[in-house]
Amino acid sequence: MKEARRSLHIFLSAVLFAVILSAAVPSFAQEKNPVKIEEVSITAPDGVKLATIVARPDREGKFPTIITRTSYGSDSMKKYMQQFAQRGYVYVMQDVRGRYNSEGVFVPFVNEIPDGDATLRWIRSQPWSNGVIGARGHSYLGFTSLYLSAGKETPPQAIFASDPVASPMGGLYTNGAMNHHFDYYWAILVDGKGRDLQSVISIDWEHVFTLLPLRDADQLGVKSEISYYKQWVDWANGSFGKGILPETSQFNCKDTAVLLVGGWFDLFCPEVLKLYSRLRTQNSGEKVKLVVGPFDHNYSPPPESEMDFGDWKIVDVTA
Repeated sequence: MKEARRSLHIFLSAVLFAVILSAAVPSFAQEKNPVKIEEVSITAPDGVKLATIVARPDREGKFPTIITRTSYGSDSMKKYMQQFAQRGYVYVMQDVRGRYNSEGVFVPFVNEIPDGDATLRWIRSQPWSNGVIGARGHSYLGFTSLYLSAGKETPPQAIFASDPVASPMGGLYTNGAMNHHFDYYWAILVDGKGRDLQSVISIDWEHVFTLLPLRDADQLGVKSEISYYKQWVDWANGSFGKGILPETSQFNCKDTAVLLVGGWFDLFCPEVLKLYSRLRTQNSGEKVKLVVGPFDHNYSPPPESEMDFGDWKIVDVTA
């Protein structure tokens, strides 16, 4: 399923970027060009170094750039990045602040706008950049892609976001209540520099989800004090992080092509639909598209039910 998800990402990204960025891609874009991979650091406004991997065509010229800012580690994505670089794109993959190889402390959502601004400025200053940028990502990576349009820098020309945390407030809370099944699980998953996925899977979730009081569930469940999780619990008193968490009202997408993908069985789908409506109004709907399908957050098939979704499948477009 992981490969199928990547295949769908590649296909939809390719459609968006081929249409929007095609004029900026060199004529040899259909060839499999030699690729150069570099590891660099980009300095955030407060001096924090953000670990970044750059995969680009190994030849002279200026190229369009695709950027992904990830909380799940960039080292394992080099082969994936090469698929784009071979076709004439520069791919920039960055560990967000406080995660994996980047400096600083990770506080979900809070620092992504200024850190994203610094990254956009850096890309546009590079000798290989033609100034054309597309952003892409799934889930939190979809959030970091979308909020590249919320800062002081000129937004990317195109954004592809699948099952994104479109609104942090709407993702953490629903109708005034904590989405505890998500908030607690994800807080543990992204705690610290990088947690082994298998160790998270092996947690007795049936037990830890019952732990009370909620504010101490981090220490009771995994013996770790997760400050932002405690803050999310405190915000459930009615503040919901307002004034601290970024909001979709900050977007400036009037000149940006946006492709949103949501799943009917995904927690974030309602916020994706709201964002689609907002962006359609913001840029007259000319460049905003939405795809919604019968899958959950991980593109798993729909649960067994009496509903008939027809014959659908994800095709491996990289085969």
